Amino acid sequence: MKINTENLPYTISPKLIILLEKLTDDLDGVGITVNFRDPTYSAKFGGYHPVEIRISSNGEIEFITDFAYVGLGQDAELVKEIDFDFSCGIFGHVYCPDKPIEVGYHLYSIWEMNFLSYVEMDIFTVTISED
Repeated sequence: MKINTENLPYTISPKLIILLEKLTDDLDGVGITVNFRDPTYSAKFGGYHPVEIRISSNGEIEFITDFAYVGLGQDAELVKEIDFDFSCGIFGHVYCPDKPIEVGYHLYSIWEMNFLSYVEMDIFTVTISED
């Protein structure tokens, strides 16, 4: 699938675009969700946060969400920690109310750099679901 970044408020690195295009190469014409999971991630021991990237049927990135456990022990819950919702124009963080997407630009660039490092380290198990 050709990833379309023309309408995004952030610059998406070529490295991330290439990764997503490789993962979705034979999935043109359908909306997909790409899930990146560290199989060892847990509330007790930590690890690398799960990430979900939603791509529309026309190749637009709709959102990128980074999840994390919040809370302690048996009360820990997996929640959206950082959410870049491009389709709604909203940036969210677990500890602050939603803001316009432009507010999250600097955090996005840091998040993307870290995420791509983890991908290179082969941390994640990747699954793709189609609409």
